[in-house]
Amino acid sequence: EWPLRPGSTVCCGVLWLTSRYYILGRVPIFLTPQYRECAEVVRLLLHNIKARLKGKYSYRYPLIVNLGLLLKHYSTKTFTTTGEVPTGSLAFKLSRYMDFAAASYGVLFYPKHAKSSFQRVMNSAKYGVGSFTTTVSVNVISEMTGITPNNIVVTQLIGESALRPGYYICIDDATRSVVLVIRGTLTLSDALTDITCLSKEFVGGLAHHGISVSAESIYSETKVILENALTRTGYDLVLCGHSLGAGTAVLLALYLLENRGLLSEALQKCDVSCYAYAPPPVFYNPDCPGKWDDKIVTVVNGSDIIPRASLANTYSLLLQMQYIEKLELSFWERCSLIVDKKTDKLEQEMEGMEDYLIRSTGEFELEFKPLHHVGRVLWVERRAEEAVLLQQSKFEWERSFIGYRILADHWPHEYQKTLKMFVKDVNKDVANDDSASQGTS
Repeated sequence: EWPLRPGSTVCCGVLWLTSRYYILGRVPIFLTPQYRECAEVVRLLLHNIKARLKGKYSYRYPLIVNLGLLLKHYSTKTFTTTGEVPTGSLAFKLSRYMDFAAASYGVLFYPKHAKSSFQRVMNSAKYGVGSFTTTVSVNVISEMTGITPNNIVVTQLIGESALRPGYYICIDDATRSVVLVIRGTLTLSDALTDITCLSKEFVGGLAHHGISVSAESIYSETKVILENALTRTGYDLVLCGHSLGAGTAVLLALYLLENRGLLSEALQKCDVSCYAYAPPPVFYNPDCPGKWDDKIVTVVNGSDIIPRASLANTYSLLLQMQYIEKLELSFWERCSLIVDKKTDKLEQEMEGMEDYLIRSTGEFELEFKPLHHVGRVLWVERRAEEAVLLQQSKFEWERSFIGYRILADHWPHEYQKTLKMFVKDVNKDVANDDSASQGTS
């Protein structure tokens, strides 16, 4: 039997909606102007794609079989290391700011911090930082980053708002910086921001619509707070985030760097840098590559699919599936290639796919510009007991890459594990150098 009768369930739902949207004065997300903007952009996007693909694509073989062939094809690729690793302060900052970005997800992603945070809040006679949930968020951030609650200036991590992901601002004395941390996708509103992916004009180029509007919204909300914190401390400004938050941080950093002359005195005087972990491609400008390599650092972990997730790359994936569909292979031949340990025959069949993609993508890219990453990109991978940097090519970011860990490698704790290995290796090298110098002396 159901624990509640249908009538009781409906009544409970009505009471909850009434309390949230009428008594508390909250507007349902589906009635806000931001949601309507998202819905209109997505509607236009689907209309354009449907018109573009109409009558072109049909499939006889199961999608899962064709995906299996594509996965097997990519699993044969090996990527060489650069022989270099981040060292010194860069390794330290990469790991530290990833901890800041991870902390924005709170107890939902890191439940091990829930018990101690709840205890600290309940043992306090006065919460001191707004509501109960906000206080819990502050304590989780403090535990994960090591900064004191007093150095957390503002937290906006509770509630939903389309085209404006959650964020918090803190002061990090260890790196002498004011840090704006933007959270990744966690709510329905964030997912709507993600899929609002048509391009719009942004600082001399084209940018992801939803994420660029998010960057503008966060800047307008935090401008005065950042100016006051920068003036009071004399520190530099650091923007960081993971996933959606990383893409938003990149575009906000790009806005600040490209418009220095229009900013307030406090923002002009400070150094602005950005550490983005797993951002989707968010910007297109042929003149931009290399311009901000010293200010914006993007980190991609292994096979993470999100840094390769763009409208153009999704179309590229459809083209790859279409190429596989057209192979003169029966259903059983396809299945045998998937399970066969030898890959010679599969690679022979896939030889022409790259030329097919080049011939087929030109017309689509005239309408949907391929978005890219801004700044320096570090492609990292964890191998056994060490982390390495992998060599990159244009292929890595302009094709949808299918691997066994495309989702697992995206989780923030996976980035934390990989980047902490760089810090460990740096500390090990420093210790070895110190012991060697002591031995010679």
